[in-house]
Amino acid sequence: MIKRLHNVLSNLELKYHMLDSVNEDSIVLVAKSLDAEGVMEVMYIKELADKYSLVTKWDGSNIEIRR
Repeated sequence: MIKRLHNVLSNLELKYHMLDSVNEDSIVLVAKSLDAEGVMEVMYIKELADKYSLVTKWDGSNIEIRR
């Protein structure tokens, strides 16, 4: 599931985040900017992760997605 979501995220034009690292268990996206509009992007990424039954953790800037 991680690999599938990574493929989806790789094809998106993310404005506020970028892919940082991917391994067997997780995907990390780092914030390019901390604009308030970036929250909407976080919510969209979380919705995508939910479709793959993955857990999303957001620390206010970076996003970690895990099994």
